[in-house]
Amino acid sequence: MTELDSLIRIIQDQKDGIEKADNLQKLAKEYANFDKDSAMLFAEQSFALSSQINYDKGVLRALSRMGYIRKGLGDYNAAFEYYNKLVELSEQIKDSLYIARGYMALANLYRRTGKDRIAMFYHKRSIPIYQKLNDDLGLLGNYNSLGSLFKSIALYDSAVHYYMKSINTINRNDKLKQYLVTIYQNLGGTYKKLQDYKNARMYLFMALDLVDKETDKEDLIDIYTKLGNVSNDQGYLDSALYYYKIAEPICRDISEMQGLNDLYINYGIVFEKKGLYELAKNNYKLALKYYKDQNLPGNIVKAWQWIASIYTRENNYIKAFVYLDSCNILATKTGLRQERLSTLLMQSDIYYKSGNYKRSYDFFKGYTSLKDSIYQMEKEEIIAELR
Repeated sequence: MTELDSLIRIIQDQKDGIEKADNLQKLAKEYANFDKDSAMLFAEQSFALSSQINYDKGVLRALSRMGYIRKGLGDYNAAFEYYNKLVELSEQIKDSLYIARGYMALANLYRRTGKDRIAMFYHKRSIPIYQKLNDDLGLLGNYNSLGSLFKSIALYDSAVHYYMKSINTINRNDKLKQYLVTIYQNLGGTYKKLQDYKNARMYLFMALDLVDKETDKEDLIDIYTKLGNVSNDQGYLDSALYYYKIAEPICRDISEMQGLNDLYINYGIVFEKKGLYELAKNNYKLALKYYKDQNLPGNIVKAWQWIASIYTRENNYIKAFVYLDSCNILATKTGLRQERLSTLLMQSDIYYKSGNYKRSYDFFKGYTSLKDSIYQMEKEEIIAELR
């Protein structure tokens, strides 16, 4: 009998109370690694019991866990609902720790859905609370997220700075050593962006050496996907496929739908480079369906861009323009500045390839104008908000 089986039997014999609510939380936490539907069921039971016995801490823990599970399932709308309830209740009962946790959870979720400005707002509210509480774990979470945010706006040196700040925080608190895996992964991804592939591989393999292969499934997905991306960037396409194919069944085993559909995009990129355009297109469209279902405008735009790139390679410029026009409309409507820039550059390139140099120049001027007016402004605004 496994420890989880033993815990389930203990719960079955327990009377309703704090200990039973906490044990249900333990089950939810463990099951989240391999069976998110069951994890959600245990978290809901803990929430119901904690509410019934007026166990505030239990209610807060359950809300936090349910938000985390829903985020892992790609159900971001439900995750937002749970995290907002977490903040609302924490503020009502003046629980500083869970207020800070709720703010940080919302910041990370907004960042994941492409809303960096709102994410910054919640990071700014979370950090001073953690500083006041002398909570290194909370500070580490924020530093790591800020590193990821800077990475997302191409300020890679600043991203490395915050990841190194994360490592410094870990080094002063031995209880945080387990989080080195995550920071090493993020450093690996950032060095990839800097085209420093030696350091990228070094940090990713350092992460792989530390990860628990049996329990840390999400970390394994992230590491193998990033190793694939490094190989992809270097043109080692078979190596890239090797790493992606290791990550794919792990995604399926734990229902990590966001990771799986991001893999479809990566497969598409490899197949496109290999000249297997139909295979590439099919993978892009698989991911696109999921992104539409989850209403992820940033991901939708990127999937459309990749599909447009296939049609461009096939000299089907009309279809390519249809997709890129859709990109421009959605990116403008949802305030996706970087996606607008990349779309304009793609449109300029297509006109150039089709021989319409005047229109190509017009779109390139539009690109440079937008780049001058908003690209630098966006970076400066985010830096100013951090001060």
